[in-house]
Amino acid sequence: MQGNRGQSDGDQDAPTGVEHSKADVGTVRVRGSEAGASAYASAPAPEPAPRQPALDKQGMPVLELGGRYADAGLIGRGGMGAVRSLHDAVLRREIAAKTLDRALAGEPVYTQGFIEEAQITAQLDHPNIVPVYELGTDASGTFYFTMKRVRGQTLHALLGDVRLPPGSSERLVTGLEVFLKACDAVAFAHSRGVLHRDIKPENIMVGTFGEVYLMDWGLAKVLPGRAATVDVPRDPNSPLAHATEGVVGTPAFMAPEVANRQFHRVDERTDIFGLGCVLYQIVTGRMPFTGKNMDEVMPRIRACDVVPPDAFDDAFVPKKLARVVSKAMAADPGERYATVGELAAQVREFLLRGHHLPRVVHPEGTVIVREGDAGDHAYIITRGRCEVYRMVGGERSVLREMGPGTVFGETAILGSVPRTASVVALTDVTTLVLTRELLEEKLAPDTWEGLLAKTLIDRFRDLDAKLTTLERQRLLT
Repeated sequence: MQGNRGQSDGDQDAPTGVEHSKADVGTVRVRGSEAGASAYASAPAPEPAPRQPALDKQGMPVLELGGRYADAGLIGRGGMGAVRSLHDAVLRREIAAKTLDRALAGEPVYTQGFIEEAQITAQLDHPNIVPVYELGTDASGTFYFTMKRVRGQTLHALLGDVRLPPGSSERLVTGLEVFLKACDAVAFAHSRGVLHRDIKPENIMVGTFGEVYLMDWGLAKVLPGRAATVDVPRDPNSPLAHATEGVVGTPAFMAPEVANRQFHRVDERTDIFGLGCVLYQIVTGRMPFTGKNMDEVMPRIRACDVVPPDAFDDAFVPKKLARVVSKAMAADPGERYATVGELAAQVREFLLRGHHLPRVVHPEGTVIVREGDAGDHAYIITRGRCEVYRMVGGERSVLREMGPGTVFGETAILGSVPRTASVVALTDVTTLVLTRELLEEKLAPDTWEGLLAKTLIDRFRDLDAKLTTLERQRLLT
C-alpha cells in the first residue's frame, strides 16, 4: 500500500504522504504505469458489503468491527488509505489499523497488494518491525489490518529538530543510533528474502522511549529462490502473477538501477542505497536528490548525481563517515556494501571509537580563544566562521578566517604554553571540543602515534614563534 507512512501522535504526526506531487519532490512516491510493481499475495479477498460506511469528522470511513474493537479516530491518511486508532475493550489498549481506500478495493491489484503487505509485515517478526495482529474486512467491506500503535515521531521529524543541527555531536549520536536499529530491521528482512524498496526517514518511526520501527512495507518485494523466504502464496490466476516490474519508491531516496529500469539489478544492495540516503540526510541535513520537479530530479537519480557529503561548507562531516555514506550510495551496486551488516559495522565502529565530541555553541562576537591565555582545549568548527588575529604593537592583525572542518587551539593541549592568537566568532559558531585529557587517551606518549603528534606540534610551535617574530618586526618597521 502506498501513501500511509506510519503512525504518530499529537503535534508529531507522521506525514501521510501524497501519491503524485510536483511541488514537493522529496515526498513523492512513484509507481510505474504497469500494474502490480511489487510481488503481492493472492490470498482470497472477502467481497465488500454493498452499503456505505459511516464517516468521521474528516470525511474518512470509520471502521465498523463491533465486539471488542471501537474506532477511536484517524491517525493519518495517504493516497491509498488511512491509519486509524482502535480501542481494544478486552485487553484495554490502543492499537492501529491500516485501511485500504474503498475506491481501490474493487481492483484486485490493490486488494491483493494490501493483503500481501499485511502478510509480509506479519511474518517479519523483529523488534524493529511493527507487529501485525489481524487482517480482514469490516462490516462495510473496508479492508484493514491491525498492528501495534507506535507513539512518537518519524526520523524525518526528529532530524528537523533545531536542537539537532547538522554537524552536531547530538545529531550524529541520536541519528546514528536510530539508523543502526533500522539497519537491523533491513538485515532481518533480507535474511527472509524481502526487500523494503522505500527506505527513507519518513518510514522510520522513533518511539517516545527510544523504540525504532521501520514502517510501511507496501512496496516490499519477495525475492524468488531464497532459502528462507516469507510464505506468500500466489494464485497463478492472480493479475499480480502476470504483472511486470515498474519504477517504485520515493525519488529523493531512489537507487539509480530503479530509476534506470534495470530491474534485474534490484536486490539487497538497492535497500543499502536507501540506507545510504538516510545516512546522507543524518550527516548533511539534506536529501541526496532534490529539484523543482520530477523532470529535474529523475536525471540526477539516473546519473547518481550526488554532492559528496563532506563537500558542504556549513557543516562538518568526518571523512570516515563521509566515505561510509559514499560507498553505500555508489552508483554501481557492485561497489556498495555487499550486506547491510557490513554497512552497520562501519557506522557502529564510528560511534564506538568516539568520533563524536562535546558540542559548544558560540554566539557571534564571542572570543573563543584569547591570545596569552592558558588553555587545554582544541576546537573543531562544525558550523559558522571564525577570525584569527593577534595584537601587534597595540593593533589588531588579522591572520585568517576559518570555516567548518578547521581545527584551532591545538598547540595548547600538548603543552603548558599560552595561546598564540585570538579566535573570535564572526557568525554563530558551533565547535566540537577536544580536551588534553581525551587526546592523551587517544595518543599516549609511549605510542608511535603520540610521539609523532608531539613532534609535529613542537615543530609547528617553533615555526609559529618565528613567524610571530617576523610579523612583529614587519609592523614595527
